[in-house]
Amino acid sequence: DPVAQLRLERPGVDPRLVRSSLPSNDPVARARANTAVMDYVDHASAGAPQAWVHSARAVADRASAALTDHLDQAVTRAPLVPPRDPRWWGLFGVLQWVLFGVAVAGGLWLLALAGLAYLQFHVAQAPRIEGFPVPTLLLVVGLLGGVVLAALGRVLARTSSRRAGRAARDALRVEVGIVAEQDVAAPVAAELATLERFRAALNTARGS
Repeated sequence: DPVAQLRLERPGVDPRLVRSSLPSNDPVARARANTAVMDYVDHASAGAPQAWVHSARAVADRASAALTDHLDQAVTRAPLVPPRDPRWWGLFGVLQWVLFGVAVAGGLWLLALAGLAYLQFHVAQAPRIEGFPVPTLLLVVGLLGGVVLAALGRVLARTSSRRAGRAARDALRVEVGIVAEQDVAAPVAAELATLERFRAALNTARGS
């Protein structure tokens, strides 16, 4: 269970206090993250004077210091587990037990007939349907039905897992986007906004 391995299910615990069991970033991963942040800053500050570019990079560098911890919290906040099991799970669970019971009933019936015949008891023939003994039909239907149900369940499980995987990825993207906005985009935008205020003040001074 990957969610259990990440230690994410902590009902009643503040998500800000929860940490996953994800391994801490190695130097290569940290370097890649820092490069991505600086690439964003360079793109956001394109056309700005070099002094503001350096200032924005410094702000992003300070703001991203806690990025790893905040991203870990984002993982713990994201709803990675579907709120409920697929509807077909319950139905398939009931059918599995029914087919198991049918197969066991047929097998025990056949064993009882064989045991009585071995002990030389006179045993009436088992009832038949379309020429096939009922206990044999029960055994075959239970076993074959179980195989067919398992194959169908495998197909449905793959479909459900893909759907759950997409939902988990979307939830992670949302939470990671929030962290990126708060930790990187907003501080950089605030710093670059000072450039616009400076230019407005300069134009006002020139006009006066």
